[in-house]
Amino acid sequence: MKTVTLEIDERAYPGLIAFLQHLSSDRYVLFEDEEPLSEAERENIKRIRARIDAGDDSEFEDWTDVRNDF
Repeated sequence: MKTVTLEIDERAYPGLIAFLQHLSSDRYVLFEDEEPLSEAERENIKRIRARIDAGDDSEFEDWTDVRNDF
């Protein structure tokens, strides 16, 4: 099996769960996040994503090496 971490809108979540329930139970395992991100954590992620989108990857050490590996 492969593991996927996915953040989706709360309105889309029920549809995703309904889709998964149509699959055979041996095809997936759902791990519920019992400690969702706080508003401050979500805002920090949004801030970092905006910086990355603007080309600022200075918050990451050796990011050039990582980027070159891809």
